[in-house]
Amino acid sequence: MAKLKIILLYFVLPILVFAAFVLYQVGPQHFEVAMTLVICGLAVLFFLYGWIRVRLGFGNRNRTVHHHYHR
Repeated sequence: MAKLKIILLYFVLPILVFAAFVLYQVGPQHFEVAMTLVICGLAVLFFLYGWIRVRLGFGNRNRTVHHHYHR
């Protein structure tokens, strides 16, 4: 539950604030453009989060178990 709060606080909330700012700047006539930018931003964050998890070794939690069986 704590990880979910961290993800919501540091990833989702800034994206929503950015979406509100972009929507305020471009106006409702360009709502589709603003939402496309937000969705692209979320996709980039998702890929970065996955890449960081793999790089730091959190991607495969059973690595030691598999390593033990393949000696």
